[in-house]
Amino acid sequence: MIDQVTRSNIVPITTRMLQVSFSMFVSYYALKFFTTTSVTMVNQLSPMFIVLLAYFILKERLTIRECIVLLAAFMAVTLVILGGDEQSDKLYESNGVALAMLFLNPVAVALGLVMMRSMRKTSEWTVTCWVNTTQVFFLTVYYLYCGENYI
Repeated sequence: MIDQVTRSNIVPITTRMLQVSFSMFVSYYALKFFTTTSVTMVNQLSPMFIVLLAYFILKERLTIRECIVLLAAFMAVTLVILGGDEQSDKLYESNGVALAMLFLNPVAVALGLVMMRSMRKTSEWTVTCWVNTTQVFFLTVYYLYCGENYI
């Protein structure tokens, strides 16, 4: 597990570990404030961010047509999420921090997946072990500190 972590893998593995812990926390935290449908729709934005981050980080090619499609898809999902009734509008307005965290979650997921792609030679078992260890640590600290659970 330690042998496969090289200097070139430290940043991607650390990013992936923090991303998974953040995403797990945000997904459950968001369910306290928003409907399951809203949380799911927002999380469906991650493929769009994967394409954008792959363009900037991995230097993937992106055509004008793909940019237009990405923009149209992002606008459509945003309209579905925000175009609700008065009750959902009040819910979105009253929980600014939760809403910001919810919309950062697809970006975090995309960043984690792009980092995984940059570590092609590293075993998935190694990354999974480090991610699970981090989750146990952060979620245990959170449970003990806040006295909350998600069960």
